[in-house]
Amino acid sequence: MLTIDIDATELGSKLQFAQIRVFDAEGNELAKTGANSFQAAPDEVFSVFNDPYLEFMAEATGSYYVGISQIGNDVYNPAVAGSGSGWVFPNAGIETGEYSLNLAVSPQLMIDPPPSV
Repeated sequence: MLTIDIDATELGSKLQFAQIRVFDAEGNELAKTGANSFQAAPDEVFSVFNDPYLEFMAEATGSYYVGISQIGNDVYNPAVAGSGSGWVFPNAGIETGEYSLNLAVSPQLMIDPPPSV
């Protein structure tokens, strides 16, 4: 499992409402945080708001890519530079800014089925 945690609030960053997207090697989106999933990491609950966290389990061995963007910029093509919206709304607190990207990979537990009798 891949755990993806964005920390911006602790840095005093103007990046609010960031979004995480996970892509396969062909650029297909496999997972993303949404407008209603500004969920802090388990160790940050009640201390951080708007720093997204996502757990992703790959279904197959391969290359995967993580995209970080501002909310509303979720239709960019990860293979095309400049394809995102680039929108920012300073009056609404939606801007770009510094962030820390924390990644952790944990092995998938393989549980063998019980032997047939």
